[in-house]
Amino acid sequence: MFLHDWAGYSSLALAAGFAILMAVLFNPLRNFLQKGIDRIFFRETYDYRQMLLNFSDRISNVLDLGELAQSILDPIVKALHVKQAALLFPRIESGNFTTQFVQQATTEKPSTKLRLTNDNPIVTWLATEGKALRRELIDIIPQFKSLWEAERVVFKAPGVELLCPIRSKGKLIGILAVGKKQSDSPYSDEEVDLLMTIANEAAVAIENARMLDSLKNEQSRARQFLAQAIQAQ
Repeated sequence: MFLHDWAGYSSLALAAGFAILMAVLFNPLRNFLQKGIDRIFFRETYDYRQMLLNFSDRISNVLDLGELAQSILDPIVKALHVKQAALLFPRIESGNFTTQFVQQATTEKPSTKLRLTNDNPIVTWLATEGKALRRELIDIIPQFKSLWEAERVVFKAPGVELLCPIRSKGKLIGILAVGKKQSDSPYSDEEVDLLMTIANEAAVAIENARMLDSLKNEQSRARQFLAQAIQAQ
């Protein structure tokens, strides 16, 4: 009787141990297989998710505006196969948005630099709505029915297919202008959402970098003024 009970207990313990061992081994294997399945069947979603994770890590400690701009534009051009992407920032003296950084998929000469006045209805819409503006919506959204030809010119530029607002604390601090894809296929809703996520995540980093850049410029002007004053004595 004792041997029978001991044998039953041993079998139960062995089964439990085997179950635990399988669980320990199977979970990593299952995770590995799941990642493989994601890569095969949801390749774009997987790539976008990885791109966002890498993007967040890349910009977290960047304070140089030029380096930050490259960290934003380069993955967009490469991951989405975009012909050209650009960042527009407001000029201190006028508030008008102009192209300051451009990234291209080829070595061709960049398209003409964009310029949007601070009172352009497109700028107002981006600041108010906080959503991406596609080229085709210019002829649909009521606010743009009365646009002057000079105000529409931004979407006639070959380097612009959609505009994404970059806002911080409710204020428009920049515009991400994205050109056509190399395949000339339209942007999917998922791709537009990805671009808006990048714009939103980059907003604080851009604001900090621009403030530092402005401070450096002020210090440079102060040094020049001081040097001129000393020479004039």
